[in-house]
Amino acid sequence: MDKLTHIEEFGNIYSMPIDEPTAFWDAGFIVKKDSKPNKAAKKFMNYFLNKYNKDMI
Repeated sequence: MDKLTHIEEFGNIYSMPIDEPTAFWDAGFIVKKDSKPNKAAKKFMNYFLNKYNKDMI
C-alpha cells in the first residue's frame, strides 16, 4: 500500500512500517443514497472486488 500523502513535508508526523504478515487492509466504497454507480464506477469497484472473488455489482 502506498502512502496517501508526503509525510516528509510535516515534522510532527511519524510513519511506522507494519511488517506483520497477518495484518490486512479493509476497503469500502461510498455512494450517495438512492443513486447507482455508472459504468466506469462499477468497473473500478469490480476490479478490486474481483481480487477477493466477490463480484457484487
